[in-house]
Amino acid sequence: MASGRPDSIAEFWHNPVIGAPHMYMPTHTEAIELTQLQSRKHDMEACTSKIGLPAQIKNLKFYSTDLRTVLQWDPVNGTAAVYFIQFKIYGDPEWQNKTDCWGMPETFCDLTPEFSKLENVYEQHFAQVQAETAGGLSSWIETGAFCPNDDKNNDPPTLELTPQLHGISVHIIPSVATQQDMYGMASKASRKKLKYIITLSSTTESQKTYVANENVWNISNLTPGERYCISVKTKLEHIDKISQPSKEQCIKLQVNSKEEESSRSSKHAHFPTAANLCGDLSSFRTSTQTNLII
Repeated sequence: MASGRPDSIAEFWHNPVIGAPHMYMPTHTEAIELTQLQSRKHDMEACTSKIGLPAQIKNLKFYSTDLRTVLQWDPVNGTAAVYFIQFKIYGDPEWQNKTDCWGMPETFCDLTPEFSKLENVYEQHFAQVQAETAGGLSSWIETGAFCPNDDKNNDPPTLELTPQLHGISVHIIPSVATQQDMYGMASKASRKKLKYIITLSSTTESQKTYVANENVWNISNLTPGERYCISVKTKLEHIDKISQPSKEQCIKLQVNSKEEESSRSSKHAHFPTAANLCGDLSSFRTSTQTNLII
């Protein structure tokens, strides 16, 4: 090595100082071998490119609907991958593994159980995802903050309306997740945390609002023959969360036969005119005069 000549062409390739042109010029045979080594290096880089470098997670977002909180992201392009998910609350020193979303091929993870604890609904929650491909492990990609009290959405209920005499019976059907979340609780006190805000409107009467504790509500003292429209929102009192209003449903109250007959009779009742009154008075005077003459 005193002469600066490398022990092998591989050493020449890997050691730029030894291989510096002003220190050593390879022989014709060594130059051919060097060219072959450079070609193999190029092939190796191309192969690595096909396998793929560690992938990066893109479009990592929370989606919340009907009280479910799901983390979603775009799949890694061009290669198979598995994903690992961790979560924590702001201020926690350590991330926790989401065991049922650990090493899975799906590009979503349901974090509802972890993000729905009543004691943590006002806390900021975070999650992070890592991908593993043939190229290795990606870096962890972290979400922004998610606050259940502010960011969760509960879907509106559906309605069934039944007409009654001078009223309407409103049957409210909460969304499936709302029922699971609230009616799955053991105590009746917990169930009372779900309220129903009922809005009643018509073209001739002022709008009315009712707040119900039960999912069946009877509205009375309504006008027969009038058309009423109703929509309902659910309110989760423990997190002060109100749903979007349900699709408005309308119903026209029927007039029963007695009321209809009474109304018809009133419309066609005979009231004496001034001419009739005068004629009746004239007849009365003539009759009175005749009686007096007799």
